[in-house]
Amino acid sequence: MPSASDRAAVWRLGVYLLVTFAWSWFFWVPQGLVTRGVVPSEWLTAFVASSLDVAAFGPFVGAVVVTAWNSGLRGIGHLLCRGIALDFPKRWLLGAVGLPILL
Repeated sequence: MPSASDRAAVWRLGVYLLVTFAWSWFFWVPQGLVTRGVVPSEWLTAFVASSLDVAAFGPFVGAVVVTAWNSGLRGIGHLLCRGIALDFPKRWLLGAVGLPILL
């Protein structure tokens, strides 16, 4: 039988996936409908034409929600600090910058 921590981890993963997909699809479905001409809406067309694609932030929003639920504001601060930390092997930075140049 799975332990309580295993069940909690499964719930956190489930909430993360639910929030991530809900956020992204909440914005992408209307964009697709406007692009296909199914929903002719002036303000929605203007939103789709803008360079702001908030749907792409779905994974970030999911991570923030699950972290806030699990660890509170302190956990969110730790998550954001990890996002800008530079203490990793620099060979990964070389690959991340060099690969797009090669392609």
